[in-house]
Amino acid sequence: MDSLPPHDGSAERGDRRRRSVAARDLWRALNRARAVDGAAVRLASLALLAFYAAGVLLRPMPDQPLAPWVRGAVCVCIALGIAFGPRFTWRALRLFTVGLALALNLAIGSLILLRGPVRGDLGVQALAMFAPTAFLQTGMDVIGVVVALGSLVAAVLATTPLDAPNTVAIDLYGALLTGAVTALALILFRDRVSTSTAWWQEACARERALREFSEGIAPQLGEAVAARELAGRLRQAFGTGHCAIVTIEPGGAPRVLATAGVWAGVEPSAASLLALVQRMRDRQPFVASRVAESDLPWATLGGTLVALPMVFDDAVAGAIVLSATGPRPAAEEEVLMWRAMASQVCTALDSARLFARLQEALRARSEFVNTMSHELRSPLHVIIGYGEMLAEQRADPAVAAARIRANALELLHLVENTLTVGRLSGGGLAVHPSEFELSALFDELRESVAALPEARAAASVRWQIDGPLPPLHLDRLKVKEVVHNLVSNALKFAGAEPVRVRAAADGDRLRIDVSDSGPGIAPADQARIFGLFERGDGDAVTGGSGLGLYIVKSLAQLMGGDVTVSSSPGRGACFTAWLPFRLDRG
Repeated sequence: MDSLPPHDGSAERGDRRRRSVAARDLWRALNRARAVDGAAVRLASLALLAFYAAGVLLRPMPDQPLAPWVRGAVCVCIALGIAFGPRFTWRALRLFTVGLALALNLAIGSLILLRGPVRGDLGVQALAMFAPTAFLQTGMDVIGVVVALGSLVAAVLATTPLDAPNTVAIDLYGALLTGAVTALALILFRDRVSTSTAWWQEACARERALREFSEGIAPQLGEAVAARELAGRLRQAFGTGHCAIVTIEPGGAPRVLATAGVWAGVEPSAASLLALVQRMRDRQPFVASRVAESDLPWATLGGTLVALPMVFDDAVAGAIVLSATGPRPAAEEEVLMWRAMASQVCTALDSARLFARLQEALRARSEFVNTMSHELRSPLHVIIGYGEMLAEQRADPAVAAARIRANALELLHLVENTLTVGRLSGGGLAVHPSEFELSALFDELRESVAALPEARAAASVRWQIDGPLPPLHLDRLKVKEVVHNLVSNALKFAGAEPVRVRAAADGDRLRIDVSDSGPGIAPADQARIFGLFERGDGDAVTGGSGLGLYIVKSLAQLMGGDVTVSSSPGRGACFTAWLPFRLDRG
């Protein structure tokens, strides 16, 4: 038989420590100070006065001169609660309840001794034991009153001749203990209600402050700064450990947006973050009260891990990870509050991103207006200048006409591009497929490209079609505009080598490459230049409105294709248009 491992007593010590902590927490709860409800004190005093008055009326007055004074003293004591209850402090309320419990029992006991024991007095005395004891305010007060009244009952039983002393003792001590247990239960209930109320008030205040931050301040701070602030607030609400905000980027890669609290110093793997987000695809939080296994650097074995889903555009696209190094109970109402806060975090990050895009759009719009003003003004000045020279007969009419025509074509191209962008943005640009040969389209493009101001000569562009291609069934005008804009853009940056246009079949798609030998495009700019109003660094020298490449990519995507670029600085650029051979829709 296998031998048992040696018992080192650590489990027992842990149990004793937990019991000791639980006992201390219970004692604190029984003696915790609370706010005084003056209206409740007054109402309870009125009820007690009515009870005592009923007892006085039902019981005859002993033929003793001290009896009225005893009963009057009790009524005065109760009246103090009615008159001053709304002004009581916590200490005054404790003194009042303890004094009332002792005074009522002493008064009834004195009247019994003055009159002598009567059978009906036992029930009244037991009720006097129970009623005021049940309203004591702390565990310490309960212990003090029980000891005092228990001693009083013992003294009375020892000095007063009774028919059945054991029965009397059982009734009186039973009433006293019942009152004490009721008092302790009420104290714990009030403490729980008070704690719960305070927690909900704090939770509502946190949620309101977070909502105000999310809607008013977060958008202006930017996504990164807002995320750090939000992570700190969530960790503060969690109360311990660590908080991390994880988002899934448009490309599907996870990113730790912000952290707060203890940081393990080890970046989590993308697979672990994706697995965590996928685990909450049903939009329900994941709670592990004792982590058994995890490859997240924030999760401690035996600790607590809470993951809350982040929903963007009606899909789970991130998670808020809260963790503690040890066991931390996660009550249902707490998880509900954290979920509400997670929703506010999503709103804040959405607002920050939208605000950033709005600022970028405004910046791009302002830059576009400035650029367009310059782009329109330059050819207009040329046209006006050559017009004046013709009027004064200071220029060769053929040269002047050629310059005027070239600049007018440039103006027309700018206006057409602006109108195209407007139709693309408004969704009013339809596709009209028709069948045509790419070779015939290239012949037309040779002539139109040769007339461009940036074209030095027709020979500056080399056109090539590899192998026989089937007839295309696409929107002919849009294909022509795509190639025309790519060639025009390449001519602006062409170096000593000519611009090359090459078309070939690539599987079930048509591939059109437009390459130049210019300065090339930096990797950081290669995705950005397809945006609306975006221009590369070289556009500041060569000119450009930031519309051409946006139109090219939008038109290609409208026909079920795409446009990509490959380039490296100093080695030119190659733009590739990918288009289907057929588009059977109108």
